[in-house]
Amino acid sequence: MLRQPPHHLLACPTCQADTNNGFTPEQQNCTACGQQFFDLQGMPCWFDVGLAQQQLWESLYALAIKSGQNNLERNRQRNLSDMLPSSVKRIHNMDAVNNSIVEAMDVLLNDMGLNKTVHPEFANYDPSRMLQYFELLLRDWAWDGAQHQAESENARELERISAAHKAIDKPLGDTWVIGAGAGRLSADIHHHLKPSHTIALDTNPVLISCAHRLVAQQKPWQLPEIHPGPQLGIPLTKVWPMNAPSYTNMDTWYAVAGNAWRPPLKQHSFDTLITPWFMDVNGREVRDLIGQVQKYLKPGGVWINTGPLLYGPDITDMHRYSHEEIIELLEVAGFEVIYQNKVQSPYLDTPLSEEKRIEQIWTFAAVAPSEFPPTYADINPPAWIVLPHLPIPTNQTFNTHGNPVLEHLVAQVNGTTCINDIADIMRPNLGEDKNPLEVVRGAFLEYLLK
Repeated sequence: MLRQPPHHLLACPTCQADTNNGFTPEQQNCTACGQQFFDLQGMPCWFDVGLAQQQLWESLYALAIKSGQNNLERNRQRNLSDMLPSSVKRIHNMDAVNNSIVEAMDVLLNDMGLNKTVHPEFANYDPSRMLQYFELLLRDWAWDGAQHQAESENARELERISAAHKAIDKPLGDTWVIGAGAGRLSADIHHHLKPSHTIALDTNPVLISCAHRLVAQQKPWQLPEIHPGPQLGIPLTKVWPMNAPSYTNMDTWYAVAGNAWRPPLKQHSFDTLITPWFMDVNGREVRDLIGQVQKYLKPGGVWINTGPLLYGPDITDMHRYSHEEIIELLEVAGFEVIYQNKVQSPYLDTPLSEEKRIEQIWTFAAVAPSEFPPTYADINPPAWIVLPHLPIPTNQTFNTHGNPVLEHLVAQVNGTTCINDIADIMRPNLGEDKNPLEVVRGAFLEYLLK
């Protein structure tokens, strides 16, 4: 049975048609654009690329299992004749646990109904990205049992979100957790803080399938762990049982597989958006995330963010914004920052190790403007240049210099269009090596505003 969120939160991820204008969740298609979608054991898998996402996942699944089996076969061919019996025993034990990890992943994805089929267009893809966040599965659903509950990472993260929620002092309402991962935080929030509905959305098939299995299906699982370095008095390996806690009222919590940048969700329909450990690792710069959050929040809605600022290599130095810069960008967008907190906290603190990684975790809660577009701050460059999702005001003076291309750009300005919109219009006319956003923003800065 398809566990679909309520209609008032849904829209086609491909064309943004809502359920009154072509998107039919029950049939998993959109008559407005013709896109087809799929589910896995009742979990909606609604991507803007439709069934191509299923083929990608099937290919990654098959390639990952094959890669794991090949690695195990190579290990079996090692020459251990010069090793102590105790060393041989340890190596064979690690091989067995590695084999169990492969089998556990096979069980998870096979039970979800995913086929192991390599489609030609995805045959050369790297399957390792499916297991990129393997430790999150253990952190969310396994390690609690070996730690004092109040000291677990999951409990501390819920406490940070609860403090932000308390500072806002209003119900969470319809809530979207962006980058929900293996789902534990979203489920804890739903159980303890009681939003009206919670959408736990992630693009990783292993993580979101685990969330759906444990929370929605209430099916236990088990997952082995191998720690790479010996720790005195601590085993190298352990098989962890995985079960969801005794949650209540989870019939309005939904695991959804989707792309955070093209979600199957209706714009301006959420009371609360939560971004846990997402701001610095989503592949886009912070200004884009502010625009995406503002696009899906209701006027006056709340954004709660928590996590570090550990930007990945895909973010250039110029876009590695500081905490102070991010607050300033929020204010330019019209947000009112109500709450901020900074703590140091262990991260991925496995019971199989006495070493601990400590992260600085920054949590904030900000209220979106009650009207959009907000009243712009008097800054230079203009707010709508700094944040290209903000509409360009019609009272802005432009100098086209009689250039027909510039006149075409200015003709798009109607009080609701923004630089992002104009970049989308210009995209088909630009070469693949050109960034439409930078071209359009550059045209305004270098010519139209001078």
